[in-house]
Amino acid sequence: MEKDLTKIIVKDFKTPPMTAEEWLLTQPEAWRELETEAIYECLRRKWPLHTGNIQMVAREIEPERPLNAMAQDNVRRLQDAAYDGGGVVADAAGGVARTGDRSDIRVLAPQMAAPYGEHPDGSTRDRREAESERLVAAAKRNGLFIPENDLPKFGEKQSGRTGESEVYTNKADGVVVKSKNPYAKAPIKNNVPEDAIYEHLVHNALFPDTAYALEGISEHLGDVRIVLSQDFVQSVRRPSHERIGRYLAERLGLRKEDDYTYGNDYVSVTDVEGDNVLVDIDENLRFIDPLIKFKRPAVEVLDALPSR
Repeated sequence: MEKDLTKIIVKDFKTPPMTAEEWLLTQPEAWRELETEAIYECLRRKWPLHTGNIQMVAREIEPERPLNAMAQDNVRRLQDAAYDGGGVVADAAGGVARTGDRSDIRVLAPQMAAPYGEHPDGSTRDRREAESERLVAAAKRNGLFIPENDLPKFGEKQSGRTGESEVYTNKADGVVVKSKNPYAKAPIKNNVPEDAIYEHLVHNALFPDTAYALEGISEHLGDVRIVLSQDFVQSVRRPSHERIGRYLAERLGLRKEDDYTYGNDYVSVTDVEGDNVLVDIDENLRFIDPLIKFKRPAVEVLDALPSR
């Protein structure tokens, strides 16, 4: 294993690669010794070397130490991308996407970004269970928990289920509410469990015309449900596969990865068939509920998405 800090490269996604020695100089001096140890531990685990992983390992080594300034900034950036502080969900460009009284996800945010790569700290199933418990507990502490029996207050329950949601329609207000199991399609998305609470925010940044607002957190048989509202779309038909592909390429700059998947260095978008993409009465495409796979941690994805 390499020990020379001038030969070890740290690759953060929004800054040029730098040596570990250079990276340590960007950190508070009091943290450098601990973070040096964390760098070597990341190499031993064969984890990608970037700020999130280094700081997570540093917290494992010395858990009682508070988040350092850069870690706090990363958490704040992710939270601020989600919420502008005044009850308004904002997209990645800073524009208003949805207004909602229960949209403050600050109290639901994990305190450190989850590592990408290998995860020797526990199986994926264990991590999903732990994240479910954490989200439900945080929601209950902060008045964001919605008992399952209260979900019908959002509207008329639609018969059957989608692949991952129970759906309630309020025709009077023109709103659809979805109680989503964030892990129902995990084998397809392959996102880390700790990023579940941010998936709707990435959707909002990519597709602000169909943005979600967070209503709260529920649970079903001990598993978390993320309750989201979305404006009802009056559709006239489904678009052609070719039109969907042109939109994703020309408007979002996504490359075709296979017949049904489009992506860039940060996300892949798929499941864009059937009722997941509609043409509205103004002939605009509306992406209702495509699957979005993260290729990087959520904080990096939100930071990297282009302004629209």
